[in-house]
Amino acid sequence: DLEGNLEGSLDEGKGTDDSSTAGVNDDSAAEGDGLSPGEKSRLVLQLEELDKKSSTKRKKSSTSTKVQQMLLKSKAKGDKKRVPKMQDRFFAEVFAVSDNSCEIAVLCDGLKVFMAYNDQVERLIEDHVPIPDNESARLVLIPQSDGQSLQPLDLATTFRGAERQGKLCNFAKIIIFFRTEP
Repeated sequence: DLEGNLEGSLDEGKGTDDSSTAGVNDDSAAEGDGLSPGEKSRLVLQLEELDKKSSTKRKKSSTSTKVQQMLLKSKAKGDKKRVPKMQDRFFAEVFAVSDNSCEIAVLCDGLKVFMAYNDQVERLIEDHVPIPDNESARLVLIPQSDGQSLQPLDLATTFRGAERQGKLCNFAKIIIFFRTEP
């Protein structure tokens, strides 16, 4: 389930500026995001619905960010033998959705994982996310602090590189979007 609100900040003060983001509702968004205007609007609606479901399941609490991060660390799945040191781990909450041009299906909802900082984003998908059989394309999208835009992230980027570029921060929410053939 979604923890937090998509309208909230990923991590206070660590979001990217709006000039570099691809707006989800903006039809003139950067061509590099790979989503059609119809896909963008369906994805936003699905994410808003998931967010509403999670807020009705849980009472809003005043749990501090540090406590939330500690909970994510304790529940995160990953290869402890490959990444034994905590300081070498990148933690994330992953949401995977697929779109077959009719509707958006949720493949995983709030999966808590850790990867090595030097891993490429592609490895996160291969190791932890159920991949649809009829997949034709995949995109990695990062919710921005305005709650209405998603920034695409290159699959070959390492988590350390994305963090240095200001595109991603540790304990981020990551959306994997699979385009599938009907």
